[in-house]
Amino acid sequence: MAAQLSSALRSINRNRERPLNILFANNHEGYSATLAKTGHNFYLLQHPKFHPWDAKERPLPPNFFILTGQEISQQLKTDVAFDLVLTQNRVDHYPIMVQLAAQLSCPLLQMEHTLPWPDWDDETTKRMGHLVCDHNIFVANFSVGAWFHDPSDPDVQIIHHGMDTDYWDGWIGGDGKVMTAVWDYVRRDRICGFSLWKEVTKGLEVNPWGESPGLSKMADSTDHLRELYRHASVFLNTTLWSSCPFSLLEAMSVGCPIVTTATTSIPEFIEDGVNGFITNDPRTMRKRLEELIKDQDMAREIGAAGRKTVLEQFGQQRFLDEWNEAFWKVAQCPAGRWA
Repeated sequence: MAAQLSSALRSINRNRERPLNILFANNHEGYSATLAKTGHNFYLLQHPKFHPWDAKERPLPPNFFILTGQEISQQLKTDVAFDLVLTQNRVDHYPIMVQLAAQLSCPLLQMEHTLPWPDWDDETTKRMGHLVCDHNIFVANFSVGAWFHDPSDPDVQIIHHGMDTDYWDGWIGGDGKVMTAVWDYVRRDRICGFSLWKEVTKGLEVNPWGESPGLSKMADSTDHLRELYRHASVFLNTTLWSSCPFSLLEAMSVGCPIVTTATTSIPEFIEDGVNGFITNDPRTMRKRLEELIKDQDMAREIGAAGRKTVLEQFGQQRFLDEWNEAFWKVAQCPAGRWA
């Protein structure tokens, strides 16, 4: 009864003059750090099944509050009047976050970064794609269809990534290397294309980054990562099954020319030979890498067009405005509709 009363009081007193209190689990530091710029209070739930915050990826924003150990039960019970619960992963986050939303009598917002696992049949994908919640957010048009959702559904929304283009800027190039930035590249070959990377870069100078045992390590900091993009002659993305690679957009925002696979949502914003090179043919991919390394003028032109695409389609202010509208819409929904 106390939780329902608290929920009712929140609804009465809620207004846009104060930030919302949002309980969530981290999925991607870069994405979450951008969400922080909406100005709300984010309570980060640490759990063995959840991705812990890595300060090497991004510093913890000042409006993020980590809940661990005894703090979880104590703060969830008494300290914070939560307005909504945000889950960012159907497989790992949802089963836990949906229970907390029910206990707190809060509405549940389901955001999805990933795509259905390739081995799933349609029945499994539909079941996982339609887990009950108050609102669904996807990062690309392709993702909506992949999860068997209807884009005309008012409770389905696409919010494209938002890049801080003032920060991710300043390409210089000239290092003569092919850069990649992939976490756990070798083990995730099936979705990230490590075998393809090995094939197309054989004999070229490479500069792989991201925590991948036996291959590469993480950049020391976000500033270090930006410097790597700035000096790379070309950025290679070999994604085979991912909604929208964040590192690809970082490279494009900096102005680094890119070569990428033509998979999932990537053809939605890359035009071959205009703002990047896009192909699934390894020989063509190799040829484009060599051309961009040798021809600085072409590399600069392609990189500038890629940055223009990010400015026009993946701007940060648009991202923040759309997320704020989604937060307020969900927070004002009658709690428990999905229970």
